[in-house]
Amino acid sequence: MSDNQSIFSQDWRDCLRAHYMHVIRTNDSVTEPTLHQILLNVGFSEDEIKEMAIVARMRDTDATPGELPGLA
Repeated sequence: MSDNQSIFSQDWRDCLRAHYMHVIRTNDSVTEPTLHQILLNVGFSEDEIKEMAIVARMRDTDATPGELPGLA
């Protein structure tokens, strides 16, 4: 962790992750593009964002992202 990074930065990233997954689950097409850009701006990669979206869309399964087609 860098000297100027808040001790709460990981918690904040976890909250952003949870919020994005909620936006995907609820099909909030108004919020998603803006939040997607914010995630990129704060350091999430496109691959991380794609993985969050896939996990958010998983229903009634214990499959991990590595077990889904195209993610391994």
